[in-house]
Amino acid sequence: MIVVLFWIYAVLMLWLMFGQRLLWIDGDAWLENYRAELLGSINLVPFRTIGSFVRSLLRGWTAHAASNLFGNVLMFVPLGFGLPFLSKRAKTFFGCVFLSFLIIFTAETIQLFTLLGFFDVDDLILNLVGVVIGYWFQFLFVRYIFGRRK
Repeated sequence: MIVVLFWIYAVLMLWLMFGQRLLWIDGDAWLENYRAELLGSINLVPFRTIGSFVRSLLRGWTAHAASNLFGNVLMFVPLGFGLPFLSKRAKTFFGCVFLSFLIIFTAETIQLFTLLGFFDVDDLILNLVGVVIGYWFQFLFVRYIFGRRK
C-alpha cells in the first residue's frame, strides 16, 4: 500500500514540478529569450529566498511566503517517508538524505535548463528538511507501529 501511494505521490510531484508549466510555454518566446530567462531563473545564494520569505512573514502573514516556505517542506515529507520502502540504499538516514538530494538536485536542474521553474538552492534546503521529517516519521512508523527495528 505504501509503495502504491508513493508512486501516486511521485506522479503528482512530476505534474506539479513540470507538467502544469508545459501548458504555459510560448515556444518562440522561450527560444528567443532562453539565455536571459536561464540567468534569471537561478539562485545559488543559500538562505536568500528563505530570508526574504521569513522577513515577509515577520512583517505580517502572507500566503505567498507561507506557502513557499511550508509548501517546500511539506511536499517532500512523503519522499523521506516512502523512499526507504523502495530502496535499500535509502534505509539509513544518510542514504535516504543523499538519494533524496540527488533526486531533488536533478529535478531542480531540469527545471533550470527547461525553464519550467527556478533553480533555487533554498528550495533544495527546504525540500531536504521535508525529507528529514519524512524519514523520521517513517522510522517511528516502522519501529512503533510494526514493532520492529530496521
